[in-house]
Amino acid sequence: MVWEANVFRLPDSITDPQLARGLTGRSDRISTTRVGIHLDKTYSQQRITFDAEDSAIRYEKFAFLNRNAFNYRGAWQWHVTPRISGTLAIDQSETLVGFDDTRVLARNVRITRNKAVTVDGWLSGGWHLLAEMSEAEIKSTTAFAAQPDFTQTSGGIGLKYLAGSGNFLSLTQRARQGSNTGQAVDLVTFVDSGFTVRETELAAVWNLNGKSSLIGHFTRISRHHEHVPQRNFSGYAGDLSYVWTPTGKLTVNAVASRNLIPFSADLQTSYKLDNTLSVSPVWALSSRTSISLAAFRRTSDFLGPVISIGSPQRRDTLQSVQLAASWSPHPKINVRASVQRDRRRSTDSTFDYDDALTNLTMALTF
Repeated sequence: MVWEANVFRLPDSITDPQLARGLTGRSDRISTTRVGIHLDKTYSQQRITFDAEDSAIRYEKFAFLNRNAFNYRGAWQWHVTPRISGTLAIDQSETLVGFDDTRVLARNVRITRNKAVTVDGWLSGGWHLLAEMSEAEIKSTTAFAAQPDFTQTSGGIGLKYLAGSGNFLSLTQRARQGSNTGQAVDLVTFVDSGFTVRETELAAVWNLNGKSSLIGHFTRISRHHEHVPQRNFSGYAGDLSYVWTPTGKLTVNAVASRNLIPFSADLQTSYKLDNTLSVSPVWALSSRTSISLAAFRRTSDFLGPVISIGSPQRRDTLQSVQLAASWSPHPKINVRASVQRDRRRSTDSTFDYDDALTNLTMALTF
């Protein structure tokens, strides 16, 4: 059960966003019922995992946002020989397109499906040869101009050095080919029918000692549009996580990340750059009870104008903090409660918002 103060993420000046439907106020109570299955089986050197969940999401007031969602994730971690292994994975997620960056206040569900194969070939010593192939499909029930529907195929090859301590360093080169579903080249709105992406990623894990470690990814991204070069962009993305476990009851995870996201809502933006800092300590008060805090600050710069009109580019700053408590009175029962506060300020004041959420969840496993 969730109570949300500002469902449509609107500025304070808009008090009744659905008045035309006869609905007043901006808050609502949302209930979610989930039923799922979990499978984790090992056969010799093979391991199969599968999780599936069917959800019914219901709004007390804004009932037009009601929906059902079916999500699943499966993986086969296989070994042919001690030297050759890999993963075959599939997943699907159905989520509501958020109202953070759209003022179309209607239900729009985004369905994401992925298939992926990875291969790890142990060459000699700590050296491994990596290969990967994947296919992705993303579609929305209603067209979303900022992030249109697309299908994408990807392939990559890399080299990894794995030390006996568990530390590793890898370098991977990827190529992606995408097609915007049902989209022809449009030179009026400068939207292409497809795209290609090149990525070079450096990844590493460094266990500093028994209580802390660093996990990092650093990627050079270059996105190309054959017919609309005005929307080409390139740059650097990545993340660095520091995990610290000073005691058996306290874990702290601090993350700094940078992300480049295609975003073609209008002629003033081709992509956005997100820079995020977050910290999330978790205290295990006992074997049955824990308290966690999650706080982050994100700045979003909307870049890559197709046509410059001289006005400043949009820039958002989002701050969020969540306090949660979890209690397991029985190994098969878990109760979790949380409160959250979000605040965003933008150079375009129509995208300012404040929001508060209270969440109560109970899970039963059998």
